[in-house]
Amino acid sequence: MIVETAVQLAEQNPVTMIAEDIDLLVLLLHRYRISDLHPIHFRSDLKSAGKTVKLWDIQ
Repeated sequence: MIVETAVQLAEQNPVTMIAEDIDLLVLLLHRYRISDLHPIHFRSDLKSAGKTVKLWDIQ
């Protein structure tokens, strides 16, 4: 449901998905259609205890 919502929102606007679950990233990579969608960014949760925040551009 999370990935479906991100893909639906990316039909109109760029989207940033914040999560820690790598399974969501894999599903997002599977569902992303580069020709039909705005950029979707996937990043880790901000509560990562002071670690550097990683950001992946799904394109």
